Amino acid sequence: MYKAIIFIHVLAGTTALISGLFAMFTKKGGNTHTKSGLIYKYAMYVTCLLAISATIIKFQSFFLAVGLFSFYLVFSGDRAIKLWQLKSAYQISKKDHIINYFFLAISLYMVGWPIIKMIISGSLYVSVLAIFGFIMLINVIKDFKNYRNEALFQPKQKYWLLRHIGMMGGSYISAFTAFAVNNIAIEANYIIWLAPTLVGTFFIIKATRAWKKKLRIPVTIILFILSFNLTANDVKSVSGLILSENKSSIAYANIGFVGTSIGTVSNTKGQFELYFIKPNFEGKTLKISHVGFETVEIIYHQDFTLDTIYLTKKAHEINEITIISNSLKEKTIGFNKPETILKNNFSIGNQPNQNLGAEVARKFPLNKGYNFLKEFKFFIQANNFDSCLFRLNVYNFENGFPNDLINTKPIFIQVENSYTGWFSVDLSTYQVVAHNDIVVGIEWIDKSKKGTSLSLPIMMPFPGLVHYYKFGAQNTWKKYPTMSTAMELVVLQE
Repeated sequence: MYKAIIFIHVLAGTTALISGLFAMFTKKGGNTHTKSGLIYKYAMYVTCLLAISATIIKFQSFFLAVGLFSFYLVFSGDRAIKLWQLKSAYQISKKDHIINYFFLAISLYMVGWPIIKMIISGSLYVSVLAIFGFIMLINVIKDFKNYRNEALFQPKQKYWLLRHIGMMGGSYISAFTAFAVNNIAIEANYIIWLAPTLVGTFFIIKATRAWKKKLRIPVTIILFILSFNLTANDVKSVSGLILSENKSSIAYANIGFVGTSIGTVSNTKGQFELYFIKPNFEGKTLKISHVGFETVEIIYHQDFTLDTIYLTKKAHEINEITIISNSLKEKTIGFNKPETILKNNFSIGNQPNQNLGAEVARKFPLNKGYNFLKEFKFFIQANNFDSCLFRLNVYNFENGFPNDLINTKPIFIQVENSYTGWFSVDLSTYQVVAHNDIVVGIEWIDKSKKGTSLSLPIMMPFPGLVHYYKFGAQNTWKKYPTMSTAMELVVLQE
């Protein structure tokens, strides 16, 4: 069922993109323009409704909102041309207000949700979802104001023709952006999100000016530009070297501001470089940590500089050698169905090696008592890196979240040649024993220079399962109930 929905969605989307070009570049009001416009309208309705249906089956709020946003643009554009073609005065009804209140709720969600996420994470970023939501909110408010202007709902009001051009043009931008995001992968992915809007807006403004001139309407263009400019003096770059007490370099140490997405991982020589916006991090704690070493915390201030940071080895009790009894029973726990189009990205920042330290994890319920970890498997959905390195972390499960590490030495996973599919890790040599529920995480810590895409699949909704994500080397965990990724753990139990 789900695969059929996606297939028809893609087919309808392709039809919309092709027919939309004919509608835009043929004589307006002509036979070709009218017929291709009708095909475009219905293809977009199908595309949007199937996108909404798909996200209801496998819920993802972002794609649901974008689907509704596109639907709003097509609906408003179609309604505008009908109002332009009125033969008699139109009376605003209760139905019109209900529709507008519905779109108002959607636009408030699109603007509000990213703001809430920024407040919770303590980090500032440009949200494409919020930008689109803000555009939608402005237009919905404008619709409410228009309802009070009876003159606009008389026959042949030129305003509606211009609104038709803007809304239908905006819907095509939305459709093309969705196509580009799903089929083009570059490191600076914000370009894919914003370039169609910038180019499309140029053509919409050009068409609007031409029709205003043709209809003898004074040319007044109001252009809203949302700029998020940072001067060179606002961006801080901090570099340093992580060494042990005996001055040996410490590879793959986690460096980042606590509770934020700003973080990275040291390279094989112990070197790192971190980029952030200076005013936002005054007084915040920079944390440096590594398995088997004591954690170092430093408070950031205006004249902050780093050179060499020394980590002290932890004093561990000598663990007894674990002897595997033949009486233990092998059990496989987890989720082994990776078929989904949803994905959890290991993000790549615009600066070198930013966001290394991002981690995806899931909870594994275990019996109370002796549980020897034998093998771990996870599924890589997308990967175009020549090579990438993960670190497997095993955590105690306390108060609903991952807590202290159980493994006392790092478990590295090297993936080569853009490998995708199931990947198995032998844990038997690491002597990891758990006595209750645990969380196992895959942390991204290194990559080749060549590559732009790396992700694990996400499945939802699955009641009873719990998914965790940590965006940033020293960020806090985010918890997502009823979600999971394709991971399996093989344990030997009493």
